[in-house]
Amino acid sequence: MLKSLLHRAVLQAPKIVRLPIQKLPFDWYSRPLQLALQQLLKEQLAEGELDFLEQRTLQVEVSDLSLAFIITLDDDQLQVLPPSTDADVVFAGDSADLLLVAARRTDPDTLFFRRRLSIAGDTELGLAAKNMLDAVDWEQLPKLLITMLDKTAALVEQAQQADSNPVNQAHSAQV
Repeated sequence: MLKSLLHRAVLQAPKIVRLPIQKLPFDWYSRPLQLALQQLLKEQLAEGELDFLEQRTLQVEVSDLSLAFIITLDDDQLQVLPPSTDADVVFAGDSADLLLVAARRTDPDTLFFRRRLSIAGDTELGLAAKNMLDAVDWEQLPKLLITMLDKTAALVEQAQQADSNPVNQAHSAQV
């Protein structure tokens, strides 16, 4: 019973946090995100591995949260900017799938072929970004962050599996 409630809470979380996220001013989350990306990718920045993003725009859309932002490189600094209709490439997926990719529990190519992750626009730029992220050494992240990502991804996987179980689907249809 408790496990079932937890699974439902995990699956409903995007609906719960979507409204507060939409009401936040962009700067309130873009600046911390920018700092986190700069920290995560500092080695790649120093080695010029992100130069392909110079004056180019990669938009990330978290569909179920109605959240979108652009990542670009300007004067060797990663920037997080408001979304735009003329981004060079757009990655879009729901929060659970993007979390599973971030935690390295799901391959982005698998999600793309299952049509759960979309890439629109300059696919060459999108492929370069995906390959660069695949090469990031996640062990350089703080242990707490790795643990949080892993535990949250495990909860999402369990909730998705429970939700796709035919017994649970029949029960949900009856409620």
